[in-house]
Amino acid sequence: MEKVICPNCGKASYTASPQANAPCPYCGHLFQTEEERRCEPRRREREVLVLLLNSEVIPARTVDISPRGIGLELRENPDLKPGQQVVLDIHSLRLRKRAQLIWLCSQGERAWRGGLEFLETSPA
Repeated sequence: MEKVICPNCGKASYTASPQANAPCPYCGHLFQTEEERRCEPRRREREVLVLLLNSEVIPARTVDISPRGIGLELRENPDLKPGQQVVLDIHSLRLRKRAQLIWLCSQGERAWRGGLEFLETSPA
């Protein structure tokens, strides 16, 4: 087991696989062992949003927003797979865009984190 310190909350945890991209068990911050792919600056935003997939409405919250995408968290097991396209609507920011799910991972029994890439490119 290897001790790792979360750069977000500063708490220590242990892992048997330090090379795996895994979330912090305390705050959910995703440890990045691979090179970060998003080069644009991110704004930390905590806004309510909905994802529209066909006729299904999936509630979520933003984690961060960049000009090309958004990090989000969900409180229920979404029926989403990487590569699927959705419409995201953040009413408080007057933002409605088509986006593609890039990644999705479990953060525990009732929490999920994911990343969406906007399909229409314009500043967030």
